[in-house]
Amino acid sequence: MAGAGCGFGESGISPPSDRIFFPAGIAVDPGGQWLYVVNSNSDLRFNAGTVVAVNLSKAAQDRAQSRENPAQFSPALQTCPNSRFVQPQNADPTFCCRDFVDPNVLVCDDRRYVDPAATVRIGSFGGGVVVQPFDKAAPQSDPRRRLFVVVRAEPSITFIDATVSPGKVSLRCTGEGAGADPFCTDDFRIRSVRQPDGTIVKQPDGAELTLQEEPHPLLLDDELDLLYVGHLGGVDRGRIVSRGVSVIDVCGPEQKPRLTSVLTDALPRTGAIGVTSLLRTWSGPEGTPGREPLLLATSELTSDIAELVFTDPAQAQAPCRSAQRTPKLAAGRRFTSSAFATHNADLRGLVLDEDSQKAWVLHRQYAVRGMFNPPSVVAIDRHPDEHGLPVNQPIGVLEVCNGPNRMVRHDAGRGPRLFINCFENGQIYVVEPDLLTVEAIIEVGTGPVDFVFAENEPSVAYVAGFANNNVSVVDLKPGSVTEYRVVQRLGFPRPTAVPQ
Repeated sequence: MAGAGCGFGESGISPPSDRIFFPAGIAVDPGGQWLYVVNSNSDLRFNAGTVVAVNLSKAAQDRAQSRENPAQFSPALQTCPNSRFVQPQNADPTFCCRDFVDPNVLVCDDRRYVDPAATVRIGSFGGGVVVQPFDKAAPQSDPRRRLFVVVRAEPSITFIDATVSPGKVSLRCTGEGAGADPFCTDDFRIRSVRQPDGTIVKQPDGAELTLQEEPHPLLLDDELDLLYVGHLGGVDRGRIVSRGVSVIDVCGPEQKPRLTSVLTDALPRTGAIGVTSLLRTWSGPEGTPGREPLLLATSELTSDIAELVFTDPAQAQAPCRSAQRTPKLAAGRRFTSSAFATHNADLRGLVLDEDSQKAWVLHRQYAVRGMFNPPSVVAIDRHPDEHGLPVNQPIGVLEVCNGPNRMVRHDAGRGPRLFINCFENGQIYVVEPDLLTVEAIIEVGTGPVDFVFAENEPSVAYVAGFANNNVSVVDLKPGSVTEYRVVQRLGFPRPTAVPQ
């Protein structure tokens, strides 16, 4: 007997195409006009998650108009009725109001900015997203981009081809003629390791070599045209499973992305079970003999940082579409962020300065037998020793917020600062890296999970509110009366995917 079945995630209630719900990852388009939001469907209310395009240009126009000419809003701009106001599902989707507590914050229905014609459906438990422009020198001159999205339920890295034109964006992850609100097909999911000719790589037992489970951090390497995927650890039938890093070849718009290799254990014999963040650097200063690209990976459940090297650097730097382009990683040296010894550690971020002489490591608290170290940023000296190797000595510690899960170095006009996402506290910490002091604490709302900056407007940050089902806009302009404060919310903060 043969029976027909439904494809993954296609049976059940379809998700809305014009909403932000449980966003788990965001990325700004290189042109600055659009924000790509990954709706994770983490409560499994719908049959799929989605990727939506949010019009940032329109949001910026609304912010300016709310300050300069609020009477032009239709309906007329007013104060929100109360601090917990949520626009009903059947109400005017273009409605905006001033926040009940802080009138500097403009709150608008998210449907005002989401383009439903561009929405695509992906598997559930979506995560991080990165955008690859194909013209690196002038990304705004080429309308083509490619989005890479973590989808944990499958698991896969789903890629979406985007085309941007003035005032419009289209997303495609199916064949031609798929219609509105399409579900990404298998041709746009990266799951199996393949040779340059497309042949699937098999293991000695005949099984396919596939992408590991729990994909988490993504890192796009513009120099080598590679995408690195870190994987968190897990438990399989009562046994702890260690996981590492996958490498994907992302050469050019005409070539289909290809999973080239899987490193199953990035930190062998350390107690680490997974990788929480990634950073690409070089083995030495420019001009150093034998200088090679390498990857730094922070560990889950230990304080170790791995130096991952290419088994053959020439393969990683081979031209696109070359048969020799089969980059593979191997575990190399490692060092320890040892300010708290080697126990009760769970690293969540790593940043280097311009010359790689100094590093900052983000520690999230991790309790063992009722004891835990405080969540902190640890500064590490990486000047070369007499052998030319980094000394990797801790030189400073700063306690930060609860539940930090991401750290980025960014200059919004006051010089480089460390921006730390605090999921449990609902805050973004701003840290002066040289003095290692907290410069500001930005209140962004419950459960922020990700934040990004636009290249064309570095004084603005966008924060994905996972628990609030919205995106917040933060002003970072030096000297502004609203510096380090939320100035707009794209979507009313709400506890459910869709309002009543």
